[in-house]
Amino acid sequence: MIPYFVAPSLPLFGPLAVHPFGVLVALSVLIGTSFIARRGATLGYDDGEVQDFVSRSTFVAFLGGHVFDQLFYHPEELLTRPWAIFMLWEGLSSAGGFLGTFLGALHWALYEQVPTSGLFPKFRRRAQRMPIVPVAEITLHGFPIAWFVGRMGCGVAHDHLGAAAPAGHWLAVAAPLHPALEHPYWSWHGFSLTMGSQPRFDLGLLEALWAGVIALAFIATWSRKLPMGTYTAAALMAYGYVRFFLDFYRLETGSTGDRRWGELTFAQYLSAALFVTGLGIAFRIARGKVFDDSLLRKVAGASTHE
Repeated sequence: MIPYFVAPSLPLFGPLAVHPFGVLVALSVLIGTSFIARRGATLGYDDGEVQDFVSRSTFVAFLGGHVFDQLFYHPEELLTRPWAIFMLWEGLSSAGGFLGTFLGALHWALYEQVPTSGLFPKFRRRAQRMPIVPVAEITLHGFPIAWFVGRMGCGVAHDHLGAAAPAGHWLAVAAPLHPALEHPYWSWHGFSLTMGSQPRFDLGLLEALWAGVIALAFIATWSRKLPMGTYTAAALMAYGYVRFFLDFYRLETGSTGDRRWGELTFAQYLSAALFVTGLGIAFRIARGKVFDDSLLRKVAGASTHE
């Protein structure tokens, strides 16, 4: 079994502290945005458009991560604390983040930002819609690496402990049933490892491991010229398929439980949509569809497809 790992938080002042989860999520965002910028530059995409896409999609991803978490996982809380939907630090949903990313990308594709002297940005409808697949491609070609780091944050925080696992299962985390009574066999400055008596499937950790496998597969293909949309199709199908089935191991109640809508979680409905979208893109590539990225390039018409 996998030992139960604990990493300490770093107190700042008052109730504020730096948590390992926050550090790894922030690092994943930095890794992801740097990959997007580098890939965009390699393909000759307009720097301003790429940065605008990253800014909008990232902002709406964090906003959506919280809003959809409240709407689909804690709707009852909105009845007693409706202002909780504005408290972005109180909860994040990765599925909501994915949906937010898409909505931010769609807004970028349809509206361009115009100069303004006001505090808030202004937008106007584009004369020609920007293509979504090329920016999805530069996002997802390095996405598994960033996703691995971010999901390791969930694994360190153990905020997605799922169903009980068979004793001795090689993918089970040995969580302590009674933390005060089950002492770690190794500890150092707040870090510790414990072989607890309650084996559980840590779904954040399992998703991180799967992301690591996808990352290695993607890295192995970076030197090859692949049709535009290949990484998008592969990432959407690989993530959607595994996340859909992993969520069957999620608890329905408790601190790490997820609300069901019908028989499925919100993430499972979204995962099914992601898989179908990736499958559709894969079919279009197989039929010879070429996704035009000329609008993103600094020199109009200088399109090449990789």
